[in-house]
Amino acid sequence: MTHLITIENLSLTIRKQKILNHINLKLKRGECLTLVGPSGSGKSSLALLILGLLKADTGTITFNLNSKTPRASLVQMIWQDIHSSLNPTMSTQNLIAEPLRVIGTYSKKEEKQQIYRVLELVNLPHTILNLKPYKLSGGQKQRVAIAKALVSNPKLLICDEPLSSLDTLNQSLILKLFQTIKQECNITLLFITHDMSAAYSIAETIAVLDKGLIVEHGPKEEIFSTPKHNKTQELLDAIPRFSLQPSPFDLSTSSPSTAYKDVLV
Repeated sequence: MTHLITIENLSLTIRKQKILNHINLKLKRGECLTLVGPSGSGKSSLALLILGLLKADTGTITFNLNSKTPRASLVQMIWQDIHSSLNPTMSTQNLIAEPLRVIGTYSKKEEKQQIYRVLELVNLPHTILNLKPYKLSGGQKQRVAIAKALVSNPKLLICDEPLSSLDTLNQSLILKLFQTIKQECNITLLFITHDMSAAYSIAETIAVLDKGLIVEHGPKEEIFSTPKHNKTQELLDAIPRFSLQPSPFDLSTSSPSTAYKDVLV
């Protein structure tokens, strides 16, 4: 499996504060790498660097895309605050079509085909296209945001805390949707979260970020079974346990470790 993105020695300072410090990371084509860490650890800043919206002090981000298509259409992001990321004055149809219109090479017929394709993928009816965001539920808004990110057929999808504004049921449904998207679209996912149970559910590989440093990185089974860093252990210990209800993240299908296989959230 070849690497889609290689990040080498990446550092970022904002207003004299060190945000990221010598980050080295590789994303394989078709994998889901979950970036886990507490608030303020630098997760979202790394995403903005990959998008090209911030400029690093040092280091490089190399894309192995083999395409003349601009990065903006090949790398898309689902923003943490879905309520402010969707323009309240625009219809759902125009929101989803926006990336295609920025690219500017799609006919009206092709645009419509792409919109219908992603609506089916995210399980939304065509009747939603004339509605504005304030008419949508939280789960529907998140699906619209996902459809908008997928409509230009990106190679990399960055998901910044996509579950944080959802209730438990919708968190479970959206996680399952991301799993389906990964399989059907042959897409690489960078999934950002502070929740280790969600990380285990979606990822093949986990990188733990703390105070601008990657303190642990490896296959999810290894991270869960033999955590090597105190911050990793702290994040694992924060997973809630409830003995009387099943896990919405369906962790029972795998065995993260003897200590954590019975975690229920």
